[in-house]
Amino acid sequence: MVYGGVYLPWEWSPEYQLRNTVYPYFLAGPLYILKELSLDSQMAVLLQPYLTHSILVLAGDLFLWKSAKKYVGSDAARISMLLLLTSRAQTEFIIRCFTNGVE
Repeated sequence: MVYGGVYLPWEWSPEYQLRNTVYPYFLAGPLYILKELSLDSQMAVLLQPYLTHSILVLAGDLFLWKSAKKYVGSDAARISMLLLLTSRAQTEFIIRCFTNGVE
């Protein structure tokens, strides 16, 4: 989106509309800012989506902590965070910039 020439998968095509375009635009916003400020080095372009995605991951973890603490208590919140942080799916997949991780 920022540099042009990007082919979006069928999930985002107008014909199917399986996925929402908010997440790709969420990742493209900071890239556009880097490009406009001429700070778009190769390393910055490679790291930026992961740093931006980490905001959503942290927000989800914080929501889990606060919800668990509110509805089931502090001890259960600690256990839920322990299970979340030791989950194989969390450590391998959620930290990647996949739309499924956000969903």
